[in-house]
Amino acid sequence: MAVQIVTDTSCDLPPSLEQELEELGVVIVPFLFRFGLEECLDKSISMKEFLARTDQTWPTTSVPSSGAFVQAFRQCVEAGDEVVCITITGNHSATYSAAVLASQEFLPGQVTVVDSKTLSIAQGVLV
Repeated sequence: MAVQIVTDTSCDLPPSLEQELEELGVVIVPFLFRFGLEECLDKSISMKEFLARTDQTWPTTSVPSSGAFVQAFRQCVEAGDEVVCITITGNHSATYSAAVLASQEFLPGQVTVVDSKTLSIAQGVLV
């Protein structure tokens, strides 16, 4: 049994670490953003494209759903692993609450959710 790390895209880990994160099995649950009616997963478009779109309309954002966290947690638990989920601070986002709600779908000890109490790359350092 291993411990799998789950986090959200607000951790702002650089793309240069993507291969290492994949090898370590870190699961990253994306935030959502919308340009009008078009919904995108965070990191699904390049920063250049994102910034170009902001010239026309400013996006709105949404935290990952508890269902997205359930799916990520289930993937790890079904592989026989325990989960430690490190989220953006609950002081600025409902992401922590969504992850806690999702963790209640699992047996005690299978999923532990940690409020990083940080933002951006500071969260990434914890991950």
